[in-house]
Amino acid sequence: MEGARGSPLSALKHKIPANSPRGSAHVGTRDAKSLIEPPPPLPICRPFWQMRLIKNSVENGGNLTRRLHVPKAVWQQHGMKIAGVNQKIVALQRLFVLVCKTCDGHELTADGAGAFTRPLRALREFLLEAHEIQNDLARPFPFIPAVT
Repeated sequence: MEGARGSPLSALKHKIPANSPRGSAHVGTRDAKSLIEPPPPLPICRPFWQMRLIKNSVENGGNLTRRLHVPKAVWQQHGMKIAGVNQKIVALQRLFVLVCKTCDGHELTADGAGAFTRPLRALREFLLEAHEIQNDLARPFPFIPAVT
């Protein structure tokens, strides 16, 4: 999001005065650096950290990066048209069911190499179906790459 030209959030990169009607949201100041939690050291945790930043910004207004503050009002624009909401909801529902199905009853045990066969098969099936979900989203959204 940061640095993207023409993006809806690029307009928020300017400084908002402290006496503005929306409050004292400053962009690019030292105060903003202290408002954002540092990224986690493990790469696997980074998506959850990013989602937490977005959640906090949606619920209360907050920083998405050290230099980008997004007020709560930006997320609550009534009458805003969002493309493909139904397709996105269906894809998320399918993904949720897929994750639940994959996790159900696949505990790893120390019973030798054979104990990994069922979970590996389940993960392969998960990957194939996840690719199918991504390909279904790639049709209406050209910015999502299709997986072959």
